[in-house]
Amino acid sequence: MATTPYLLQRGSTWSWRRRVPEFSTKTRHWQLSLRTTDRSIARIIARRLNDECDRMPEAITDGKLIPGQAKAWLT
Repeated sequence: MATTPYLLQRGSTWSWRRRVPEFSTKTRHWQLSLRTTDRSIARIIARRLNDECDRMPEAITDGKLIPGQAKAWLT
């Protein structure tokens, strides 16, 4: 079974945690509970989060997204 990067299980609930450049939001790690106990659903959500996370630092650098917006997206 293939692994999904940044996906981890805490108890029975799946979470996503990723290290990000500190310049973007003054945060070194982003962590979110995926609020599911189903691994297949968690993998889908984690892949989408990874795609968005890959795009965010570039968007901040290009001025298309401000760090406050990126932080708000996480909440």
